[in-house]
Amino acid sequence: MIRSGHFLGAAALWLLAETVVAQTLWLENAENGPAYVSDGTSGNYDLIQSDVAAEGNFAFHLANPGASDDWFALTQPVALQSDTKLFFQSRLRAATVNQFARVQLSTDGGSTWPAEIYAQPGNGQPGEGNFALREIDLSSYASQTVNFRFLYEFTSGSYFPQATPQVGWFVDD
Repeated sequence: MIRSGHFLGAAALWLLAETVVAQTLWLENAENGPAYVSDGTSGNYDLIQSDVAAEGNFAFHLANPGASDDWFALTQPVALQSDTKLFFQSRLRAATVNQFARVQLSTDGGSTWPAEIYAQPGNGQPGEGNFALREIDLSSYASQTVNFRFLYEFTSGSYFPQATPQVGWFVDD
């Protein structure tokens, strides 16, 4: 979810300063299928799955079954304001230190992905037991129109090749 507004903190996520109303600029939660998503997975598993979700019935799942990087990108460009933040639910299950959950930003319509705005390496097995809300300040990209890509990267060495619900990166809301 991409929102613009002045937020008071993670514990009071949806409480806003008195004079400011948060505006949702874009919401993608996998519930409506792949309509606004570009699927860059290997094709050996479903990007949108129903085994592990933070809310609703579906969430995105990225894995490295072929020792290659898998990703999905939001196809809807978003015009950022000075107080825009990206929120998403993240759960990195079994992953080695050679497997990274990353969020990248593009200012050229997705031709290149030069800006990394989030990165989390794996920490072994079993990984995270629950989803965690991630909040990313996008103020340094104010007045720009951007696209977002969620990348599950394999750098080299050992990795978990499975695409099961116990392995990989799950992204929701």
